Amino acid sequence: MRRHPRHARTRRGRTDRRPRGDLRSRQGARGRHSRRRAQGAPGGSPPDRSPAAAGRHAGLDRRLAARSRARPLHHRGCPAGSGRRAGGVAQRARHRRDRAARRSGQPGGRLQETHRRRVVSGPLRAQLGAELRILVRNGEQLLLTIIIPVLVLVFFGLTDVLPSDLDDHMDFLTPGVIALAIMSTAMVSLGIATGFERNYKVLKRLGVTPLGRPRWLAAKTLTVMVVEGVQLALLVPIALALDWNADEARWLLALGAVGTGTVAFAGLGLFIAGRLRAEVNLAAQNGLYIVLLLLGGMVVPFDELPSGLEAVAKYLPSGALADVLRDALVGAGSQPHTSWIVLGAWALAAPIAAALTFRWE
Repeated sequence: MRRHPRHARTRRGRTDRRPRGDLRSRQGARGRHSRRRAQGAPGGSPPDRSPAAAGRHAGLDRRLAARSRARPLHHRGCPAGSGRRAGGVAQRARHRRDRAARRSGQPGGRLQETHRRRVVSGPLRAQLGAELRILVRNGEQLLLTIIIPVLVLVFFGLTDVLPSDLDDHMDFLTPGVIALAIMSTAMVSLGIATGFERNYKVLKRLGVTPLGRPRWLAAKTLTVMVVEGVQLALLVPIALALDWNADEARWLLALGAVGTGTVAFAGLGLFIAGRLRAEVNLAAQNGLYIVLLLLGGMVVPFDELPSGLEAVAKYLPSGALADVLRDALVGAGSQPHTSWIVLGAWALAAPIAAALTFRWE
């Protein structure tokens, strides 16, 4: 079927004036811009200002002007209640802040503050919850972080077989077991979990998600802090139940020692986990754990060690942490000032070494 040269193709028209497939000829196609021409509107032909044309369109101009004055302002594209100046020109909205607050964020613009906070904290909360669930479901991690410190405290607290120069053996045992718990969580648990995640390329995949590497590190840090809080909440009441006297304890100083020791052991654990394969890392973390437990002054006093080992043990992170905790909780540290310097040096050097040598895959 032949179509008129001015007609659009079937189903190609985009105007709502003609339905698709309507091939009826247009009536008065050449005179459809008469009103725009009379008004001199943009896009129309220049108005005809001859005397005959002026008389012919005078009535039309009067009717259009009257209709424009009678039409409400919000019918002409302005919201109801907007201000209006003389001559029918709408004012600019005064309350820009209120209007911007009601306006939804544009894809290419800046997101609202609440949405940005949700984007930042949502992946962090999700990763923190995942880390805690994995820890609770992993029997090896629970054995290392909770069961072993509690068993050591209860067994040696009831038997009184540890050599100590203190009057109450609990004054020596309690700070040492707290240091053992910090080392178990911050170094061994964190290092082993990170080693296996790195081996299975979990760290590489998490790095390109909305979580990112900084928030992954923050989730790991918060997980360690939560576990250490649970450890302290368990070990301190158990020690008090075993007749430990905490009247001379300086808790703020002890918390500072716990935080410094956490940074030192976490850096040491990540340094090992970031360079070795998962199986080798597992063996290295467990072996170092046993060495630091025996030489760190946690359950065996420094003066009971051979002279050569005693000089080395006092400069290990475990020995420094146990000594500063013993000074903070019972006031019986052997060299508290030197131990603080040693612990601070480990807390500075170990994270730097981990950051410089860590490989994400």
